[in-house]
Amino acid sequence: MRKIFLLFFIVVEFMVLTQLEVYSQPILPPLIDIAQLNLKVVHTEVVDHISTTGSAVGFKVGANPTLSATKGYKLVLVTLKGKVPEPCYIPFRSNDFTAVYEEKSKFTKRLEYKIRESATVAKDLNWAIPPEGSSINMMFFIKETGPITINAAFVLPEGITSFYVRCPTLAHGKATISLK
Repeated sequence: MRKIFLLFFIVVEFMVLTQLEVYSQPILPPLIDIAQLNLKVVHTEVVDHISTTGSAVGFKVGANPTLSATKGYKLVLVTLKGKVPEPCYIPFRSNDFTAVYEEKSKFTKRLEYKIRESATVAKDLNWAIPPEGSSINMMFFIKETGPITINAAFVLPEGITSFYVRCPTLAHGKATISLK
């Protein structure tokens, strides 16, 4: 009985110390305007697939979702580099980035700009793949000022050879809802 009590005490003590360690971490402010990162495209490549890496929060143990392109499309990874102005956390959705490309219209035969959302986004190639047809909330915790590498995955039509990458930025001012 004494051994069970001692084991219970050790487990509870470990849980308390672990929680204190987690909550004693400094609280980082959010970086809401991604434009502050000054991101630039530094590399683009076509790959067969990407898989969830590490232990992504919210995924079942042993689950390893994979993302690949279907026939007529290709999976393109874009590497963006920038600089973090101060320690912060960066909230994202996996589809926040967009590819803007030109494609000939089947109807008018003229070039038109098309937009395709990112399939997912990663920091330093640590991918979290959302279920097909959905997106997930993500947060990148940055404890030091300095360089950052963000990767965005896009599923694009086969014929596309170049495109712009747009990332979320803030409009000037804050929208406020008045209570009546």
